[in-house]
Amino acid sequence: MIEVVMAMLSKFDFTELLTGISTRTRRPEDILSGIRASDLEGVIFPRFSDDEYTPFASGEAIHDGDHSGYLVLHRSTVQQMSEGPGDSSDAPDYIYSVAEGDIDDFAAIKGAAGFFTNHPGKTTFSPVQSVSEGKSTIIAANIDYHESDEPVDLHFRTKSGESRVVRTRKRWISTVDIDGREARIYEGDMVAMSGSRGLVFAGARLVAPSRIDTLYTLLTDAYLAAETEFGPAFAWERISDTSFFAAHRADIQEIVGSDEFSGFQSLIGFCRAQSPLRVYVNVHNTACVVRARLLASTLTFDESGLSIDCNDAALGVGLLRDERMWIEPSDIDILRILFLGDDCTTKEHYDRIVRQYERRHGDRYYSIFSARPGAICVVRTLCMPFSKFLPDNFDIADFAARHGLDPAKTQSAFRRLSGEREVYHGCRGIRLFSIRPDLARLWLRTVLGALARANADGAAVKVRFLLATLTLPDEASRFIVTLEEVASSIFGSVKAAPIEGAATMLETGGAFICLESILRQRGHELGMVGGLIGSNDFTTACLNMNRSDAPRHLIPGYVEQGFFASSPFTHVQVSVVGRAMHEALQRSTRLALELDQQFTWGLAGELTTDWHSVQWLARFLAPAGLTYLSTSPETIIAALLASTATRYQRPEVSRAA
Repeated sequence: MIEVVMAMLSKFDFTELLTGISTRTRRPEDILSGIRASDLEGVIFPRFSDDEYTPFASGEAIHDGDHSGYLVLHRSTVQQMSEGPGDSSDAPDYIYSVAEGDIDDFAAIKGAAGFFTNHPGKTTFSPVQSVSEGKSTIIAANIDYHESDEPVDLHFRTKSGESRVVRTRKRWISTVDIDGREARIYEGDMVAMSGSRGLVFAGARLVAPSRIDTLYTLLTDAYLAAETEFGPAFAWERISDTSFFAAHRADIQEIVGSDEFSGFQSLIGFCRAQSPLRVYVNVHNTACVVRARLLASTLTFDESGLSIDCNDAALGVGLLRDERMWIEPSDIDILRILFLGDDCTTKEHYDRIVRQYERRHGDRYYSIFSARPGAICVVRTLCMPFSKFLPDNFDIADFAARHGLDPAKTQSAFRRLSGEREVYHGCRGIRLFSIRPDLARLWLRTVLGALARANADGAAVKVRFLLATLTLPDEASRFIVTLEEVASSIFGSVKAAPIEGAATMLETGGAFICLESILRQRGHELGMVGGLIGSNDFTTACLNMNRSDAPRHLIPGYVEQGFFASSPFTHVQVSVVGRAMHEALQRSTRLALELDQQFTWGLAGELTTDWHSVQWLARFLAPAGLTYLSTSPETIIAALLASTATRYQRPEVSRAA
């Protein structure tokens, strides 16, 4: 039997098998019995189409896709590149690379074709943001970063051929080639990167796009165009009426009508019915919801045009990541002022900042809710530490001057907030809201106000609030009290509010130890309804390993000595972390039986992007009570295939990814 399976695996052709499903000469089981992660390359993600040549550097691939673009090594370069005339979609294609980053790098990552770094931490801020944005991503690249005071002019060309010049400092990356000589690539030079193989190349390479990825990207852009032209309440119904759709109609119709896409839709529908785990989406902007909704839909094209028939039961937002929604510098500054507090300025000025927050952030939430996120929408409390908004080297004097704040009081507030070292289990999430109940109320007013607007327009969304860094039962209890107060003020009563309740993040030792006490917390009408395992931080809590430092200093030695088979932040660590997750789910199930209540559990984090981790979760945690995974829009397909394949593959014959 094994010989037959291995023979089939060696002949695996994903595109051919998809076409076979469409023509009924193949079955979904034929794909699922032999598929592995690398088979998705070129079908789901773009890949290089030219001949192989020698890479400049190599690292660990953590998000698929091959791309070419200008090398950019500082966010100021991106800012100047984007200041030219014309549409932002015309900006030059670039690959972004920094050693480490903070929230001010998010805009640069968002606009990039790909991201790579020499930092080995998969779950540090810049790689996590890159994967969240669906960018090809490489960590642990064998490069060094350099910068001099020498001024240089960098010349870039936009997609339409326009020339843009950026005045900056001279920067470059270096490595040592096979002959022991230093090799360099300067900022502004062309590079290529393979997110499937973890390779960086000097110079551009030809890229063959994925037809399936192209279709979903085009339709997502068409929705966003419809939202702009007709408003969020009518965007789904008016996609085909946009000029963007008209310009790409032929391409959309051709791909939707192809045998490859027909087979793909049949495969995905089969997987949704068979997967041990539901696969929901991580969201930080409207496009994430739109792409996930399209993936949960059957797309057809006939004489009347495009039809989008969504299976809402298969669609859900498993993690709405508030902190990833802050991209624009002006918006980030609003949040900084709120963190610094109302003592730093006049009451009138601070109230104006509060109103700006409610309007701008409320509009983002309204747009996301209006995109119709499906059967579940889990909204997480703001989960970004102070040090990423206000790092130690932040020019607080300049900030105070630019925003009309009191210099001395702003400096004093900054001193209270700066110097945070434990950024991953620091002052964020429910901890921030516990010490700043004013921010908790402001955030809830903003989210629930947007929810009321969207539902009044027909969105029919029901939310669950997720409490990040929850450690103490009292933290949950106080949040529920505040939630009920704010919900009553907006909806007239708690019963009338479209709120399921609150859920705990399982990411701290306290949340694990006090799990039953936390899940018992209730207010007058709302209570705890489940949880979400944060695989990155729960791994940190279980192993007492900082996810930024350990990949550089500790984990390589533990792998070399055989304590770990691989990094526990890359593949699930079974003996400690997996055991703890399994135990938590069993305890929750026993409590649910005692209380005659149902608790729903999911898991999010970078382990959902790892093929073998997903398969382990499907085999061992789904039977224990894990209901769903939540992952980035671009990795939904891979997670769904990996989970479903466990029904058709024995672990010993599943090929390595």
